[in-house]
Amino acid sequence: MRELLDNIKKCTNNYSKCVKKFINWLLVDVIKHAIVVPVFALLIYVFQWSTNSAWKLMPLLSYFETHPYRTIFSLLIFSLLLHAGYRLFWIAKSCIGRRRLVDSVGLFSFWKHHTDEDRQADWQVCVDKIKEASTLKILGATGWETFAEDGSPLHKAVLSFPGEIKVLLMSPEAECLEKRVSSLGDVSKSDYIAQINKTIDFCKLLRKKSIKIHLKLYDQHPIWKMVIADGFLWLQHYRDRTHVDQTPVYGVYANKEETSLYYPLSEVFYKRWELDNNTEINLDG
Repeated sequence: MRELLDNIKKCTNNYSKCVKKFINWLLVDVIKHAIVVPVFALLIYVFQWSTNSAWKLMPLLSYFETHPYRTIFSLLIFSLLLHAGYRLFWIAKSCIGRRRLVDSVGLFSFWKHHTDEDRQADWQVCVDKIKEASTLKILGATGWETFAEDGSPLHKAVLSFPGEIKVLLMSPEAECLEKRVSSLGDVSKSDYIAQINKTIDFCKLLRKKSIKIHLKLYDQHPIWKMVIADGFLWLQHYRDRTHVDQTPVYGVYANKEETSLYYPLSEVFYKRWELDNNTEINLDG
């Protein structure tokens, strides 16, 4: 109920802002042009009186002499349309600039990831990207609700993945694990560790199925959840008191100019895999 009231309040505030903007436009633009046009008309009359011989040679001014009100109204409409066109030009220019900015940072999409329906649709985009990829890298905490549990979003995609898979999970012996568990509040330490161990067992099962999978455990506090698949990166943030699958999702892609955030973010995975001396688990044992 509180969420519904908050949404109604936001809609009301947005409606009020729109009304205020319209009133401001009406007062500033319409009245401004309504003042300018009569002044312009007055100048035309002055021009007529001062150049009576030239007046007869100019059909437009002659029309104004016979239809003053119609001409003033037409000039008002033309002035408003001209001003609106000017506004639209700058809006379009601003949109193009923002589009270029989005392209330069490689932002593929942004999902709020709030409802179950939204999460299902968002994960399907990730699954489709995985199906097109030859390599798959996953950085998570337990990995259980991401790909290991039956029915998890990436479970089937991982089971049928033909390429190489690299997985980084939080070590069940990490000192910061207890801090992560306490920040969630709805899971015990033993259950959290059990999820990690079950994910490790699932990775061993994948190896038995001849899937090229490698697993390492890290002992740092989890910050980013990533799924990287051939130039596509799924990014979420581990927040305190929030399950990671309830946080927004950023879809980032690699671009030819290499200006995308994909490159520095993928370095996070590379660092933890190659440089942090994290323990690789023997999945053949």
